[in-house]
Amino acid sequence: MVLSVIIYKIVSTDQGTTHYARVVQSLRGDIPVEALVKWNGHANKLPKGSTPKTELYSSCNLSYVLASSKEVKKLLNTPEDFTPADSIYGLDSYSLGDHVRYFPMTESDPGRAMKKLLHIEPAKITAESEAARFKPESGK
Repeated sequence: MVLSVIIYKIVSTDQGTTHYARVVQSLRGDIPVEALVKWNGHANKLPKGSTPKTELYSSCNLSYVLASSKEVKKLLNTPEDFTPADSIYGLDSYSLGDHVRYFPMTESDPGRAMKKLLHIEPAKITAESEAARFKPESGK
């Protein structure tokens, strides 16, 4: 499963890190747009006994998320830990499991690898309408 998401919250504990995000586009898989997703990672653990740390993000930094479809579980109702993004009634929420890879949509090496996987090409005009063509009589 491949999703394009906006991460809005990261919670770090001594057990690992949980990312919370909203789906912008479902590129492969069947999670709907606007769904809320979370995944767990074991990197960036806080030292044992540390107080959990929550970071909220208001910027719109898009990321690609790559997860195994077998790991995905639909969560019943929207769990409280999705706050503040659960304010829209009826949003579906999903846990993507513990083995998720995500890449910022940048020109970094992982970003290029993900773009190659998805076969994303730069946008280009493939057809031009008659009205949009250069009109010599207009003087422009």
